[in-house]
Amino acid sequence: MIDCLPLSLARANIGHHWKMFLAAISVLVLSGCLIYVAIGISMSNVRSLSAYERSLDADLFIVKEKSKGAKRGRYAAFPTAVMFEVENYAEVEQVERFVKPGQILNLQNGDEHVRLFAKILPREAKGMRVPKAFNKENRQLLSVPGNIFIGRYSASKHDLKIGQQLQELNYGSTITVVGILDSELGRSSGGFRGNNFLTQDTLDALGVNKGVPYAMGTKTLMVKLKKGVELEPARARMSHYLKKHGLTVIVPQKYQQNVSLDFILENKEFQGFLFLGVLAILIPLFIVVQTLRSAILAQKVQFATLRALGIPQFRLVKIAMEQAFWVGILGTTLSFCLMLIIRWKLSDFDILMYVSKTIIIRVSLAIMSASLIAGVISLLAIFKTRPQELLR
Repeated sequence: MIDCLPLSLARANIGHHWKMFLAAISVLVLSGCLIYVAIGISMSNVRSLSAYERSLDADLFIVKEKSKGAKRGRYAAFPTAVMFEVENYAEVEQVERFVKPGQILNLQNGDEHVRLFAKILPREAKGMRVPKAFNKENRQLLSVPGNIFIGRYSASKHDLKIGQQLQELNYGSTITVVGILDSELGRSSGGFRGNNFLTQDTLDALGVNKGVPYAMGTKTLMVKLKKGVELEPARARMSHYLKKHGLTVIVPQKYQQNVSLDFILENKEFQGFLFLGVLAILIPLFIVVQTLRSAILAQKVQFATLRALGIPQFRLVKIAMEQAFWVGILGTTLSFCLMLIIRWKLSDFDILMYVSKTIIIRVSLAIMSASLIAGVISLLAIFKTRPQELLR
């Protein structure tokens, strides 16, 4: 019976002082949910910067090795002859230069002026630069001159629907919305521009492409490997062959990270947004520790009574730590459930929250750690005080 004392007493104490612990659990749930929302929205915005790159059907990216002093995420140009050399490798099925030409379109939707930034895809919507989100039917629609696919982000912003015809303000030509992308690619802001797509044929039909379209990322090659070829060995061999040119071969995940990092390093507003996200994570954790610490310290008299009765300190430690543990478990579970509800409601307003399994595990561990730290801090305060003083 004595061995069961710490466990039964800890749970009984939570039930007896349920109002006090309810307040602690409520604060923990709200704080945990705030952490989820801060991380989810921040990660969603970071991922949106490379949403287009993640949608590409490329197995590898070839870039120039960055020289010392070069900005992170920036790559230098490399010899064009390299493309022909890579095409001859046995593992390679297709090689394509990765460029992101774009065009700002000034359109009229009734009485509203619509300003869209559209990515220009190859003629007939062929090649690796066409996102995987486009199936065969979508590619056929996109290949027709005068058609455009817009992302859900732009559709909601400008109240656009499938079948609408927009007039180009400068030349009077019309463009038809034939599809709306509802995937992550379409819902992502794409660096606050949206992800909208048309082909070079459509741009020519509109008559707006009188010069060289705006282009970014012209210093990269995309590589598609043949079926059955293992990715990492092929990447290592290709890197070895191309080292003489000062080139490196990286996997898509690494390239996507560099694209996002490049934007973050150059955009002070985005850096400020991420800084606020960090504060929204740290401050709730501090609140959790302080709130739960106060709840445990409110039981000083009970702990003093147990010490006066001769209960060993290690058993008191078990009681306090189990209380912190159960409060942490309840808070972690309820904050996760509340986060799911908030994410579902935010999606109705086209606000994305990216919460992966890794994020869920790390946030849960952070909340549990904060709860246990609160228990340890409380014990230090309790054991520094004599029982006689607490029982006065």
